[in-house]
Amino acid sequence: MFPDIHVGEDGTYIWDLQTSRLLSLLSGSSMRGITTAIAWIIRLDDAEEVLVFGTNDGFLCIWKHKKAGYVSSNTPESQQLTHISQFIEVACEHLEGGLDGLEISGIAYDTSTGQLAVILQHWPQVVCFGQTGFGGPEIWSFGREDGIIHVLNNTGKVVKSKMTGTVIGHAAMNVKEDTLIIDDVSQGVAVFKLSTTDRLRTFNVPLATRRLRSIAFHNSNSAIISGSDHGKIYIFDRHMGDVIDTIDIGIKDWVQSVAVSTMSAITTVAN
Repeated sequence: MFPDIHVGEDGTYIWDLQTSRLLSLLSGSSMRGITTAIAWIIRLDDAEEVLVFGTNDGFLCIWKHKKAGYVSSNTPESQQLTHISQFIEVACEHLEGGLDGLEISGIAYDTSTGQLAVILQHWPQVVCFGQTGFGGPEIWSFGREDGIIHVLNNTGKVVKSKMTGTVIGHAAMNVKEDTLIIDDVSQGVAVFKLSTTDRLRTFNVPLATRRLRSIAFHNSNSAIISGSDHGKIYIFDRHMGDVIDTIDIGIKDWVQSVAVSTMSAITTVAN
């Protein structure tokens, strides 16, 4: 299994789903700010997994899995982290977005085109790539408080909108399976038919407070992973809705973001 990700005030952590073992702490809040968005980059021409995350201070960071014998960074802290985690930072940019535009609130990567989309302090909570047309891929923008989904073409023009009637904490889609999942902050994981945006079912996630939860597909999209407000990551059977596994991160704290990567039949969850 490849990593599950947890992010938030303490930085970015990676777990191995197969062993439920904590692999690494990539970056603490004192270094880059609170982690607010995260995504895996998978390339067919590169066997190494790459992790991209953004922070509330506007840093966009790229970390890559360390190969055997790779020379680590010069700073003592970085050397220690790469030795433990096998991940190193290969790039970091401090993005600008105007007076109110520093926080990176959404990241998406399109494997077919190699494009990375980053949302800076924009009310959309999540951005995803949809169907690829003649001019390029659609961009789906999910509003947080208003619960509206906007679909934009490659020029940035809104071509359709959909009201969901819920506060959206996160979202993920699988175009091939015609499936869209949304974190309904008040209930849990809502499953939609992508082509019609009709809501099909909801998987309840236990909660004490209404907080945003990151969600992701897992195991060839047959399962769905969700964070929580109490230190657990839930894995649901996508078709039946049953909880098939849980990961306890060791502290009863907010698991804000999760991301899943599968390579060489190994799945890793980073949070």
